[in-house]
Amino acid sequence: MTAVVRPAPLEPRPYQFPRFHRSRLPNGVQLVVAPVPKLPIATVIALVDPGVVCDASGQEGIAQLTADLLLEGTLTNSAIELTERFERLGASVEASTDWDSAAFSVTALTEHLGAAIALLGELLRTPSFPPREVERLKKERQAELLQLRAEPPGLADEMFAPFLY
Repeated sequence: MTAVVRPAPLEPRPYQFPRFHRSRLPNGVQLVVAPVPKLPIATVIALVDPGVVCDASGQEGIAQLTADLLLEGTLTNSAIELTERFERLGASVEASTDWDSAAFSVTALTEHLGAAIALLGELLRTPSFPPREVERLKKERQAELLQLRAEPPGLADEMFAPFLY
């Protein structure tokens, strides 16, 4: 039997982290820019305080539900229309929540970035919260929780934070 020899690692390559540029817009929004000029794409992230930690007792999950619903339509565009508009730009949009923040991001080619940011702004400023989608997302989340509770690792994960804090 021939012994397998693992290859030796290469020398570390030098890497220069991008310089962050910080400024504040007239409306109070803090802007942080980290340019990486190698690719013609850009990601814009709107980070909003607070997150799940501020869900009221008895309304746990409202921050995540709200984030998910922002992608389900605005006062002027349905979810399908928004999806098509983002796709025509070659852009992707995401919404997520964490314990202490909610994040809404869009990634697009730099040539389409202005239009993609305008669509992201529409999502954040004029969500429609369609009642049918509210009910659908609530039922999906309830099914996810039932599935998590059926498995020991999921149950442990769900109970860890309340136990710890």
